[in-house]
Amino acid sequence: MGDSGPLVFVSAVGQDDNLGDTVLRRSALDALRNDVVVLHVFVGRSSESYVRGLGLLATDRQYRSGVMWRLMACVNAVWRPTAFVFSPGELVIEKRSRLGFAVDWCTAAVFWLRNRPMIHAGLGLRDPALPIPAAYRWVLKRCRVVAWRDEGSRKRAAVGDFAPDYAFSTSRKSVEEPGRSQLTLVFRGDRPGPTPQFEAFCRDLAVRLGLELTVLVQVRRDGPRAIEWARALGARLIDWPDQRDHADHERVVRAAFRRSSLVVADRLHGLIIALTEGANVIGVESDGRGKLSRSLALESFDPLIVRANDLPHIERAVEQLSRLEVHGMVHSANASVVALNHRVDSAILGRQPDRAKY
Repeated sequence: MGDSGPLVFVSAVGQDDNLGDTVLRRSALDALRNDVVVLHVFVGRSSESYVRGLGLLATDRQYRSGVMWRLMACVNAVWRPTAFVFSPGELVIEKRSRLGFAVDWCTAAVFWLRNRPMIHAGLGLRDPALPIPAAYRWVLKRCRVVAWRDEGSRKRAAVGDFAPDYAFSTSRKSVEEPGRSQLTLVFRGDRPGPTPQFEAFCRDLAVRLGLELTVLVQVRRDGPRAIEWARALGARLIDWPDQRDHADHERVVRAAFRRSSLVVADRLHGLIIALTEGANVIGVESDGRGKLSRSLALESFDPLIVRANDLPHIERAVEQLSRLEVHGMVHSANASVVALNHRVDSAILGRQPDRAKY
C-alpha cells in the first residue's frame, strides 16, 4: 500500500460519549481498507479517547480541520484517483442541516465532474417521514453505491438499496460461550425511565431465568440514570468512568455481552454489539420513530422488537427467543455487509482487491 493507490476521504465524526458511534465508524473504516487505498479520515474535535476507539492505523491520514479535509479531497479529486465516502450513521433532516447539505453538494459536484466515485452506505434517516432536500437528493443520484441501513430510509430516498448496519461486520464466527449468567439492561438516560411495573418484571424475569440482573452503560451521558436504576433494581452496574477510553470500554462491554444470556435495550448499537457477541436480545422502542424496528428489520426479527413498558409483548418476545434462529440472522447480516464491501471496493478500484478477510 502506498501513495500510488486511490485516496479515500471519509468522515468518522460521531457523538463523543457514544460507544456505538466508534464501533459503527471503525467497522466502516475497516471495510474500506484493502491492499492499495490510503484513508484520509476526518475526526474533527473528537477526543483522543474517541479517536483511539476508531482503531486508526499509522498509514491513515488524520484531519482535525473540516475545511482542510474537504479542500484536500476536492484538490486530489481533480488530478488523481480519489473517492469520497459519507459518514455512516443517522442522517438528520432539519433546518440547521442545510449548510451541511450545501457543502456536501459542492464536494459532490467536484467529484462528479471529475468522474470520481462517491459512496453513501450505512446511513439511515432519523425520521423517514421528512422529505429529503433536493440538493441532497442530487448528491445521492450521483453516488456509485447507495445503501441504507433500513427500508424506510431507502423508500423515502427512492435511491439505492438496503444493507444491514456496518456494526454487524464485527460478528464472530463462533459465539458459543460457557456460563452465560447475566440478564443485561441497556437504556437511554434522556427519556422517561421504565415504570415500576417494568422494573418488577425485569427482577422476576431474572429470577425465572436464573440470571444475574445487570445494568450497562453504552453512552456515558446515560450513566446517572443507570446508577439510579441499578440501585432501584438491586442490579449489578457496569458504568463508564471518565478515565476509561472508548477502546477499553468496548472491551468491557463485549466481555459483559459474552456473559449475557439475554440483553434488553433501547440502544441500537447496544443490541447489535450484543448480537455479535452471541447474546439473545429484545429491543425496546422508547419513542415513536421506530428506529430499532427499521434498523433491525432482519428476517423473522420483528417479534423481538417491543414497545416500551408493554409487558405482555415483552413476555411474548421472551417466549419467541427459543424458536427463532437469531444467530443465523446475525451471520446473514454479516454476509450482507461483506457483499456491500465488495460493491464498495469495485466502485473505488474498478476491481476486487486481494483481501484475506474475504
